[in-house]
Amino acid sequence: MNGKTVYLGDASDINTRMLYLKGILEEEKGTEGDVIINGEMNSERGVIFRRKV
Repeated sequence: MNGKTVYLGDASDINTRMLYLKGILEEEKGTEGDVIINGEMNSERGVIFRRKV
């Protein structure tokens, strides 16, 4: 995924998780890092992009 590692958590609500992933991939195009989508997708810490340093 162009230098990105994706952590989707469990398979619950996979369609919503994939939509979040698509948005992050578009927004962070060209930037290496980790995409973390956990079970609390509606909270501040539910969807995270952590840039590689």
